[in-house]
Order: sequence, then structure tokens, then C-alpha cells
Amino acid sequence: MNCDILSTLYVKSNGEILCNDDFGERVSLGSCRQSADDPDIHQTLNNDRYQNIREALKNDRTPWPKVCENCSFFRPDEPYSNDLHQKRIIQKIQIEASLACALKCPECSNLIQIKTRSGGRHFTPEMMADLLGDLKENHYQIRSIEYCGQGEPLNNPRFPELLATARKIYPDTLQRVITNGNHDFAKTINSEYVEETVVSIDGAFQESYEKYRVKGSIAKAFKFLNDAIACQKPKGGIVVWKYVLFETNDSEKELLEAQRLGDEFKVTRLWFVHSHTKNRSKKYTYDNPHTIPIQFSNVKIDSHPSYFRHAITIVPDEAPHKITGNDSIKCMIAVDRLVIHENGSINISGWASSQAKLSHVTLEVEDQEVGDLAFVVRRPDVTGLHPVFSEVLCGFDSLLPPSAVSIKPGQVMNFHLCSDKDRVATFALAPQVGVIVPSQVPNRISGDNSVVCLMHIDQVLIYKNGSIRVSGWANSQAKLSHVTLEVEDQEVGDLAFTVRRPVINEHHSVFTEVLSGFNSLLPPSAVSIKPGQVMNFHLCSDKDRVATFALDLN
Repeated sequence: MNCDILSTLYVKSNGEILCNDDFGERVSLGSCRQSADDPDIHQTLNNDRYQNIREALKNDRTPWPKVCENCSFFRPDEPYSNDLHQKRIIQKIQIEASLACALKCPECSNLIQIKTRSGGRHFTPEMMADLLGDLKENHYQIRSIEYCGQGEPLNNPRFPELLATARKIYPDTLQRVITNGNHDFAKTINSEYVEETVVSIDGAFQESYEKYRVKGSIAKAFKFLNDAIACQKPKGGIVVWKYVLFETNDSEKELLEAQRLGDEFKVTRLWFVHSHTKNRSKKYTYDNPHTIPIQFSNVKIDSHPSYFRHAITIVPDEAPHKITGNDSIKCMIAVDRLVIHENGSINISGWASSQAKLSHVTLEVEDQEVGDLAFVVRRPDVTGLHPVFSEVLCGFDSLLPPSAVSIKPGQVMNFHLCSDKDRVATFALAPQVGVIVPSQVPNRISGDNSVVCLMHIDQVLIYKNGSIRVSGWANSQAKLSHVTLEVEDQEVGDLAFTVRRPVINEHHSVFTEVLSGFNSLLPPSAVSIKPGQVMNFHLCSDKDRVATFALDLN
């Protein structure tokens, strides 16, 4: 069990430190130091409330019952980790720079918080200097500082000073501003450098935009977006247009117009986001996110993780490293993950860099171009590991629409690293991973039929070295210790229960055990496993086999 709060710090405009920007706002964890007698931030991060979080998660308990279960950042199935305490690494400090906002978005809690919260409405540069100074003195690393909260950050009249203060104390830390853009860029950002500027513009036309962004001007937001692009992109910053999908702005005409404008403005990324609100888009949901009409490679769709259960995910076990082309130029590329969706669209993420200036990467399969991968992700880790490269904006995370090529594991994929004029180099990658997503649920039981048992296999991955990854769950009225996989009368290995699956208990109240999921990597065996074979899964207690499920991999 884990939680995002153990790698982030959420600071409100009045200096209060709350348990994250969601349902966790109900829990106070401390506050920034107001006087010399107050505890510093290091002491706060080790106070009794933080200790409660750590101890509870370590022991598979929710730290704040009836709060954690409703919070978006709670991770009941994730292994416990604690960067704040063990490594002194803060992945993100979220600063609510201001509680004030001129817009009246109907689902926002801003008006309620203004009436009920005490303390200052603006986070001051002095508070920022004290907070970051304490963290620096106590040797904390900060990966990013994000300006976002229940108000509009740029309503802080001293916002440029916040940016400058953070830059002075933590010069290498990424700064990210999330804004509605209804501001004058020169007055609110000025000449300060921001690595990531995210402008929330929910629509392409004023009529639909103002249905949610009440009192907002899309013309102002577009001007801010263009000013941010003109100022930040030449310095290496990225500018993102964030477009939340509502019933009022999800027409095909408007989505295509947003993409046309995004291309015209030269935004780094146009990001369509699904909402949880009652006025969310019913046409494009978590169940069908890739039916959104996509025309440009810099469009990103944020989808619920459950959608990926119905996709084929390939995580290559090798990095392409052979170069064809001009061998006098050093080039590298790494593909982190490919997700092939049911409709044939492809998510592909990774990075590419070169001593020559690159403009994009083109993916080609079977001599047919599938699409272009745009550089939209900052990857300072690449330049850190490979100092021969100087370009930090070298990561891609692209959604490519369905193509005439049916991409599948084992195919050779050619990645052409391109400059504005020509191809600099070509890398070939053939992810040799067999992926099997069973079309049936194993349900035939042999053994003691008086004991109720159920099992489900989500996915079987067969790697080229013969190792196998099996994920799924098994549960029983009898206490289970593990599951043994057997093929052709030979034991392949044991699947350990390491993943919490509370949803199983919700659907099958006969079971009480929540730790019922497995995601095991089994080493190569004497049995060559392939589609068409029968896999026998023995559900075992400490003493004997409780039941056996047979799964035909056809």
C-alpha cells in the first residue's frame, strides 16, 4: 500500500501543508514555519502525522480511514515506498500561489475555501525562501515545483518573485505553472524562465468555453498561450494546451479546430483530459478514449489506467543501438513502452538524442510510415547519463492513430531520427515478446468442490529468453498461500500474492482475503510455453492443493 503524499509536498497559500490536492485536503499535516520557534520543514516531515502515514501504509492500513479511500492519490495496490524519509527526494512540491481567482468554474471549490479558510490568500516569496532554504539546508532534492491549487496562481501579484526565489535556491529544479491563461503574460511571468507552462483552455470557441470557464475570455487565454510560446520555447521550455472534455465542448468540429489551432500556435502538446464531473463528456469516456479524432502527433489523451487492461503492452527488453546512416554522428534511442490499443492506435514513449539537431522521429513498419514521434518530454536524465548530448527536450510520448499496418510483437520497427532536412540515422527494434491476453476466464475446478474458488488471468507475457510473466488473481474460501503453474505435467513455478485486489471482494463477498493478486516473473523452464497449450493453475494452501484451474491459451 502506498500514497503519492510520501513523494510530494502540498503547500497552501496560507502556508498550511495538507495531505494532497484532493480528498486529502481534509487532513492537515503541519505548516510552513511562521516564527523561529516553529518546527522547520524537516521536523514537520517527520512529525507524528507523517509517522502515522508511514506506519499505516507499511502495515497495509489506510492512514486516514474514510478519507484515503476517496482520494485520487491513494495507491492500495502499489508497494510501499518513502522517498521523503529514506532518500530525502521530493518528486514534486505543489504550491498554491494564490487562492484568488476571477473565474467562477461551477465544479471548483474556490468560493467555499475563500469563505472557510483562514490565513493569507497569497503565498509570499519570503515564505518560499524559508521553505526551500530549510529543505536545502537539510539536503533534500526537489524534482519539480508546480504552481497550482484551488485558486489561480497568476493572481498572486508577486508571482515572478516566487519563480525567481525558487530558481535562486534550487536552480536546476523544473518549475511548472498551471494557469487558466486569463492574464497578461508580461505582467505575470515577465522574463522569468518556466520549464513547463500548462494553459487550461477547455474549448476552441468562446460560446462553449465559457460554459465551464464562467467569466473567462478565450481570446485572452489564446493570447497568453501564444505569448508563452514566443517567450518560453526559444529558451527550451514547453507549453501545453490542456483541454478538459465536457458535454459542451466535445463535438468533432471543436476537437478538430482545437488541433488545427494548436498546430498553428505551435504548442508543444495538446492534452485532452477526461473529467470526473457531472458535466463530463459522455461521448468520449475512459472506456473509449481513442475514438477521439486525432490528426496530429503532439496530441495526448489522459485515460484511466483500467483502460489498458484491454490493450497489448510491450516493454522491450533491449534498447536499439545499431546505427545506420552517418556513423560520424553519435545517436541513441530508447523505447520505454508501446501500447497497442484495440482500435489499432498506438501509444509509444521513450527518447532519442543526437549530436545533430533532431526535429522528430518517424516510425516505419513493413516499409510503411506509421507516424511521427514529437519531442514533447524533458529528459534531463538522458543528458546526465550521456553528456555527449546537450538537448534535454528529447522525450516522446505519442499517440499514433490506426494505420494500414497491423503492428504486433516480434515485428521489426524502424525508427528514423530526422532533422528538418533529412534522416540522420535509423534504428531497428524488434520487441521479441509474445503477449497473450486470454479470451476466457478459467472456471473449471477439479479438487474439493465444497470450497468456493475463483481465478482470473489478466495477461501472460512470454519473453524471448523463455521467461514468463503472469498477472491476475485467485481467491478462495480456504486460505491460499500461492498458486503453482504447471504445463505438460511439469511445474513451471509459483505465483506469489503480492498485489491487493479489494475490488474482487466487492464483487465476490464470499472472499475475505484482499491480497489476492499476482504479477510474477518466472524464469525460463524446460517447457516451451506457447499459444494453444493448456496451463494448469493449482491453488495451494500451506498444506495441499485446494483446487486446480485449467486455461487453454487458444
